[in-house]
Amino acid sequence: MKDHNWQVVSLELSRELKKAGFEQKGLWWWVESYWGDGTMLRYDLLPQKEAECISGSDAWVAPTVSELGETLPQFIKNDRDYMLTIVKDDKNHWWIGYSDYHAACNTKDFTTDTEANARAKMYLHLKKEGLL
Repeated sequence: MKDHNWQVVSLELSRELKKAGFEQKGLWWWVESYWGDGTMLRYDLLPQKEAECISGSDAWVAPTVSELGETLPQFIKNDRDYMLTIVKDDKNHWWIGYSDYHAACNTKDFTTDTEANARAKMYLHLKKEGLL
């Protein structure tokens, strides 16, 4: 199976999203895996159908880039309209923020290792600031 970590949110951010009230529906899930004696082994990234078969484990939705894209507003209105802007730089880092091509909005901006994590950080910021 191809590694899907690059297109879904990290375990840490998935936990934060759940705490912030992000809807726990999605194609991919972080799930705790245990040895037969009940000892915690690791966290696995599983498709929804496989994650549904595991009971008694903590699980967190790992939203995809697309799933997060549907939750972020395209524009934030402040003193003018600021458009969601996402850029990948030459070092494979992702920048996300709201701008109007002349100035950045007074929301935070984030630079991360994957687009999914950038979108998740923006979602968490907007939720905290009451902009969602």
